[in-house]
Amino acid sequence: MTKVFPEVEESDFSAETQRDFYIEYPEFKKIKDHDDVLVLDARPREVYEGQGPWIKPGHIPGAVNLPWASLMDDENKTLLKPEEEILELLEAAGASEDKTIICSCGTGREATNEFILFK
Repeated sequence: MTKVFPEVEESDFSAETQRDFYIEYPEFKKIKDHDDVLVLDARPREVYEGQGPWIKPGHIPGAVNLPWASLMDDENKTLLKPEEEILELLEAAGASEDKTIICSCGTGREATNEFILFK
């Protein structure tokens, strides 16, 4: 078996970091326990509870579990649930417009789903 890779052409694409889309760890540690901050852990419940592949199981103390998949249609995970259902899930998690929401997960994949939705 051989692998054939396509030819790659250079482009003039450039990316800009949007610094308002993330915080670094020192800032996170400083604000994560404030009353007006909510850390949402987007990983599946079993991973949040410590039954996942990570070397150090569990979750960030104070984080609330809101699995990314819970916001998606039950039959088709590529579609969002209706807005009314999403708002109910957010309310149950303690998320509100007056809070700074920090989306977290193990790799950035699950949290990105929530970040884009909330942004």
